[in-house]
Amino acid sequence: MKKFFSIVGLAALFVTGSAVPAQASETPTTVQQEQKQEFTPYEALQTVRDQEGTDAELKIDQYPSISESGQAYYQVQALDLSLIEQGDDGLLQTYHVYEDGRVLAV
Repeated sequence: MKKFFSIVGLAALFVTGSAVPAQASETPTTVQQEQKQEFTPYEALQTVRDQEGTDAELKIDQYPSISESGQAYYQVQALDLSLIEQGDDGLLQTYHVYEDGRVLAV
């Protein structure tokens, strides 16, 4: 993370012409917000594997969806490859995986 900030600071030096790196002039709150990682598709897949204990092939949407309550979630589908080879869609279960770790079977 330090390397990232030093690169960002260096880029700010060239773009703004300022001798003060960008992160030095930011408030601690702003820096903390930047350090907060986004919920990634990989984390959503890992959450399904951990909580549901499935060994099925998992397919995930590239981008999160937004629920009616405004919460972001990834839609993950558990698939059976042998069923797909037989011409079926292979869908075993669909899950919605939320940032807070909740996994809902839909």
